[in-house]
Amino acid sequence: MTSRVVSAPPHLLQPIRPPGMMETWWDPMWTGYSNKLQKRFSDLMDYQGQVVGAAPIRPATHAKMEVLQNKLIKLQADYDLKAQDTSRPERAQDSCKKYAMNLTKYVNGHKVGIGVE
Repeated sequence: MTSRVVSAPPHLLQPIRPPGMMETWWDPMWTGYSNKLQKRFSDLMDYQGQVVGAAPIRPATHAKMEVLQNKLIKLQADYDLKAQDTSRPERAQDSCKKYAMNLTKYVNGHKVGIGVE
């Protein structure tokens, strides 16, 4: 029998507005954006743990979630490392954008709910 797990809470699905193109990497807006991304990532990982613990997930779905989760963790580590390199701020900015894109993909996966057996 197939059922659906309740979708993620609405506050986890709200978009996070990135700073504009005119704001430099050192601008406080980027720091705030980075902090919001990291908080959202943490909240989503907590939510995923609740979902996984609440229902037996199809192996294929679970595998996809793990791949994306690992990608997000790697991007976060990459972002943290590049953010420390102030000589190449554009690299850290690119990493931050990739992290945000993958976080959005992860959130969109939760919008439709996760099929369970």
